[in-house]
Amino acid sequence: MEGAVIQQLRAMFKSPEMIAQTYQATRGLEAEELERLRSERTELEARLAELKQAASRLLDSGASDSETTDEIRRTNEEFVDTQRRFRDIDEEIHGMQARLVSERDVAESLRRLDPVWDELFPLEQSRIVHLLIERVTVNTDGMNIRIRGNGLHSLVSEVRDTTNQHERSCAR
Repeated sequence: MEGAVIQQLRAMFKSPEMIAQTYQATRGLEAEELERLRSERTELEARLAELKQAASRLLDSGASDSETTDEIRRTNEEFVDTQRRFRDIDEEIHGMQARLVSERDVAESLRRLDPVWDELFPLEQSRIVHLLIERVTVNTDGMNIRIRGNGLHSLVSEVRDTTNQHERSCAR
């Protein structure tokens, strides 16, 4: 049965429908993550504005007691931390936008998997199968394999990143 599942997987990797479904699932996951990051960036922008206003109020108050000084210090520390997180989020958004998966990436990644399958260690084959397959149902008409959309996204990303690293190291 395991051999039949692997054969069906290998055939599915080559099908235009699988490539299109994988691409759509991958783009959906990327869009969700970008939206989450953009939302966090918006919240951080609002928090930075609040902290600037709070710092201005504290400085404009002219108070110099230790409580006000401590509050100014805490506000400044939070501002610096929030600004750092904002920059990290911004870099992450730009990085994701630069690495968005194309349909060609998906097709190439799935195409590259088939020829190397037999060279993979059994543990790696098992990891990939568990990453990709949600459920296998066997009935009198044959077998139905339910694929995990996010598993395909992870696999495509891994293959693409490994290929990019290999190409960069060969260029040196």
